[in-house]
Amino acid sequence: MNGQLNIAFHWLFHQPQYADPEDIANSQPWVRLHAAREYMDLGLLMQKYPKIKSTITMSSCLIDQLLQFENGFEDSFLSLIKLDPKDMNKETKSEFLRKVFTVYSFESMAAKEGWSKQHEMWKSRVERQGLEKAVQLTTDREIIDIQVLHLLGWSGNNLLNSAELENTLNKESGYTLEEKANILKLHEELIPKIIPLYKELASTKQIEMSISPYYHPILPLLIDNDYGKIADRYCEESSLHFEYPADAVKQVRDAFGLHERIFDEKPMGMLPSEGSVCFEVIELCSREDIKWLITDEQVLFQSVDKDLTAEMRYRAYKVKGLEDSPAIFFRCQAISEAITNEYFDMPPEDAVDDLMKNLENIRDSLSGDGKDFIVPILLDAENRWEFFPENGIPFLNELYSRLSDSETIRTVTMKDYLEETGELPIIDNIQPGSIIDGNFNSWIGEEQKNRAWDMLTEARKALEEAGKSDDIRREPFKTRYEAAYRNILAAEGSDWFLWYGIKKTSHRGRLFDELYRSHLSKVYSYLNLSIPEELLEPLDYYVEEVAAAPEAMLTPDVDGKETEKGEWEAAGYWYLEEAVGRQAEYVFTGVRYGFDRENLYLRLDGDSGLLKSTEEKVEIDICIVKPVEAEITISLIDQLEIIKYKSQGVKRDIIGGEMNLQDLIEVKLPLSEIGLGMNEKFYFFVRLTSEGEELERLPRQGVIKTVTPSVRRKTKRWYH
Repeated sequence: MNGQLNIAFHWLFHQPQYADPEDIANSQPWVRLHAAREYMDLGLLMQKYPKIKSTITMSSCLIDQLLQFENGFEDSFLSLIKLDPKDMNKETKSEFLRKVFTVYSFESMAAKEGWSKQHEMWKSRVERQGLEKAVQLTTDREIIDIQVLHLLGWSGNNLLNSAELENTLNKESGYTLEEKANILKLHEELIPKIIPLYKELASTKQIEMSISPYYHPILPLLIDNDYGKIADRYCEESSLHFEYPADAVKQVRDAFGLHERIFDEKPMGMLPSEGSVCFEVIELCSREDIKWLITDEQVLFQSVDKDLTAEMRYRAYKVKGLEDSPAIFFRCQAISEAITNEYFDMPPEDAVDDLMKNLENIRDSLSGDGKDFIVPILLDAENRWEFFPENGIPFLNELYSRLSDSETIRTVTMKDYLEETGELPIIDNIQPGSIIDGNFNSWIGEEQKNRAWDMLTEARKALEEAGKSDDIRREPFKTRYEAAYRNILAAEGSDWFLWYGIKKTSHRGRLFDELYRSHLSKVYSYLNLSIPEELLEPLDYYVEEVAAAPEAMLTPDVDGKETEKGEWEAAGYWYLEEAVGRQAEYVFTGVRYGFDRENLYLRLDGDSGLLKSTEEKVEIDICIVKPVEAEITISLIDQLEIIKYKSQGVKRDIIGGEMNLQDLIEVKLPLSEIGLGMNEKFYFFVRLTSEGEELERLPRQGVIKTVTPSVRRKTKRWYH
């Protein structure tokens, strides 16, 4: 090629809709934190290199939340950060310390010496003496240090290099309340500058602003969630069919409208959430006058029934059958993912050498003057940059400097390219897919993800029924209906589904489950409908690390003690890891479970003496989630052996059930009495209650997953 190679950096700025401003309980700090760490820095760096052009997508729900913070909104964690430790009671102190070291920390903060020391001290205290004692031992002085170190860890390079923080950064501990207040002030002053900065960059044509669907949903799955199966025939379908193309249209139109109001211009292009496309999405974009969109090169590979040459690969296309088809760009996967997943672990000069070499190789593979070719590089403005030294600024400085001086490579916006290139080639077909593996499996197909889709479908149908009411145009129902619809749209966001079924013990996954269920619960509340019981418990099923499945059948004596050595050896188990060595803090420390051909057996370990001596009305509930939803209640008053079974509102005695409380608690439950058959998935959890109040639960989140034995299998390992 004898001309310059066009490359297009496309940055996504996005956070899901955590909560409405009035919902402080579910508010989250991540918009505020990423604003302080990345959003401003990236824009200021672009100003430093005026030759570097980029396309920027800010999701609409992110813009909404930036404006909320700009108008003085405080998330619940910010309130904890602002507190003087002297004003913290036991509960707020515990909440702050638990969250600051788990949910709102990130891995690379461990490299900062001050933070690392505080974190290790906290972990050591919790491991040795338990959470409650660790909270008591943490001093006010230490809490101020932790607050300041947290804020510094979430500060961008421009803040960290400012004169206002010079003295603070020379310390590792011994921070003052005044220093904390100063950092908070700097963070607060930064947020209102972000949108004006990008408006200014857009006005100089250095960047092109584009949209994504309002709450970042996977559009093909809104149009018809059977697209999960169409994109990958091995994808397991959800039980209920979600098919609401009108929601997809609304997500796009509302984003279009917000962009025009905020940036005073009509957007040309759209980044579909996670690059998710199908023919109907292209058709929708055509109707809405969107001139271009971007997806992944895997979609191109799957859509073209032949091997792709470099000259076919680095092009934009239009789709056959659409007169006003938008141009479709295809992300260069290798370069996009090298920046995200590899270069953080290399010196900036070496990383940029590798990147430039790869771009030159692409240029050498092309012919002509190059104006028809383009290499789209899609980057997340938030994730992964914390793993780079100094949040990636040295790497980007080196890259932007080299590109600014390059005579063979130039950066362009999508609009630039379309204005300069010739007639775009036509692609006959567009295969449904996304930037992750070319399918939609990250958001649908696993059991937990499908369960979340079923809950969304039921809530959407409830909204649809409510919309048929004659009151739909009258207040106050009209406002309540609109609020319910807004929460449906927020629940359609991709982020919630992504976390189901993966990282099952992560704090973020658990929190996202709570947020998702909160959006759906609000739908029913706004419509004055009862909230389904399924939304009151986690939709995801967490399998904790200290767990194992049964290895063989067993038939222990139900006598409340281990009569025969090894009688529970083949059982499955779940143990509360942090209870080890601190049994006095817990009644239950673990549960063992197993089967023979007729019965389920349970053994609860812990302080059985406490249960025998208590005068409280204490009950054990064995809560079955799958295959049926049921509750088995065992009363411990006078060691009554009446065991009740409740399912679908019907309560009855369990015939043939046994319970014995001696050194431990052992329970026998006939499978036929509790609705279990052979070779059947069985999910359950156990809780201890007193007068209806939950005291303890095993596991603490989610359920224990196992499967009943198969009568056809006689090998030792019969479980899945």
